[in-house]
Amino acid sequence: MKLSDVRLTFLGGVNEVGGNKILLEDFNYDVKL
Repeated sequence: MKLSDVRLTFLGGVNEVGGNKILLEDFNYDVKL
């Protein structure tokens, strides 16, 4: 459950950057697998 909170925070921080958003999404998928 805490991981979800971290993911949300990461997404928010990345959202500001924009370019890193794709990288984070890929990383999240890896973690899910």
